[in-house]
Amino acid sequence: MQSVVGVSRQWGYDDPGAVRAAIVAALAPLGGMAAFVPAGARVLLKPNFVRAMDPASGGVTHPVFIAETARLVREAGAGEVLVGDSPAFGSAANAAAQMGLPPLLEPIGARLVEFREVRKVRDGLDNGRFRALSLAGQALDADVLINLAKPKAHCQMVLTGAVKNLFGCIPGRKKAVMHCLVDNDRVLFGRMLVDNAWTLGAALHLADGIIAMEGMGPTRGTPRAWGAVLASCDPVALDRVLAAAWGYEPDEVPHLVAARRMKRGARETADVALVGATLESLRVPDWKRASMLPITFNPVRLAIGYFKHLRQLRSATAG
Repeated sequence: MQSVVGVSRQWGYDDPGAVRAAIVAALAPLGGMAAFVPAGARVLLKPNFVRAMDPASGGVTHPVFIAETARLVREAGAGEVLVGDSPAFGSAANAAAQMGLPPLLEPIGARLVEFREVRKVRDGLDNGRFRALSLAGQALDADVLINLAKPKAHCQMVLTGAVKNLFGCIPGRKKAVMHCLVDNDRVLFGRMLVDNAWTLGAALHLADGIIAMEGMGPTRGTPRAWGAVLASCDPVALDRVLAAAWGYEPDEVPHLVAARRMKRGARETADVALVGATLESLRVPDWKRASMLPITFNPVRLAIGYFKHLRQLRSATAG
């Protein structure tokens, strides 16, 4: 069976109504937002808050995209709408404030949450290295988890989309420790990412590709107008569309190699049913790739990152 990926085109964030319409159009082949939100459900939106940065950079899920998704979730009958992430540095609150998100969430009645409760999950893992994953309790407790990815080139994993965005459900600096336990093996790290995504079991994956990031993503790249909103129940299928549109062969993307070996999600690009646009119309022939850096952090970099994270957390608390 093919995995459906709905696509719509939208080229900016200035008109929230147009962004909302693009999300609705991408969701239409999947049955719309109502197909994913039972009445009274607690729904958690997991955007990309890699760190506090300007949303115009293309490095974080845009606040208008988050807010309009939250509005659709509320209108579909959700009892509680939460927005949460665990940035690489600092807090979700600090990242949200930097991007101007809280005033957009307030009239919707959506609430920002920090991923601080850690739970070990051991069942069903197939990554070859990690016997347990440390996941945010808020993500595990949600009735519905909706993944709001930001498509980007990535200097360690080639590209980041739906699968890798869920890595943010591993709280705090535990993510950095996991980088150090894979011996710079990108496919091994990809297997862990796939395990993580399947363990979390997000019901829906939406990608804010209106502005993507090329070059040295996930934080030091260049914003690139791509004009695409993607929706799927299969994060691997969505990421296969990203890879094909940006000129990557599937074997170049470690987590897609891992997913095929693990028999998770769409095995090939041909297994994806694209609805709303053609793959040819999404192609970016001059897409700028990231130069690859090691996955494994050396001890000095790990220590510097830890103290930088603490400093930003204290700064946010003091503010």
